Amino acid sequence: MNPAEIEHLFVYGTLRKALNHSLLTVLKKHAFFVNNGVCQGKLLNLGKYPGVVPSENSNNVVYGEVYGLKDSKNILEILDRYEGCSPGFPQPTKFIRQLASVFLSTGLHLKAWMYLYNFPAEQHEVIPGGDYIQYLEKHRPHLLREYMTSPLIEDEFDYLGD
Repeated sequence: MNPAEIEHLFVYGTLRKALNHSLLTVLKKHAFFVNNGVCQGKLLNLGKYPGVVPSENSNNVVYGEVYGLKDSKNILEILDRYEGCSPGFPQPTKFIRQLASVFLSTGLHLKAWMYLYNFPAEQHEVIPGGDYIQYLEKHRPHLLREYMTSPLIEDEFDYLGD
């Protein structure tokens, strides 16, 4: 497959490698790690996970990881269900999937799918620095430990298939 034809995904929260989320196993099956990246937006604390809203301020950035999608149709359907925004979910959904401009740590720029928070952001704390892992390390280490030690529950995502 021509690298220019590969679709990409930007993850900024619970699907980052350091958190070892159960769904990361599925992501690794249908995608490959490209590099660390950054995009413009505000990272919000939504409780047990973060969300991103667009921002016009170039100082508002979100750090994450970029994956190349081997089987974009299948993995995006899985992730849409996980994020609660696939067809059939009550509208409006909490998250929406959109293409965003992402800058890789290598300096390259690409478009990648990412999930944006779809409700008003005013009631949520903005995560300073835009890095969810650093935020957990400093402010919520108990949640970081919980993510990193949670066992893989095979039937947790019973809709995933092989």
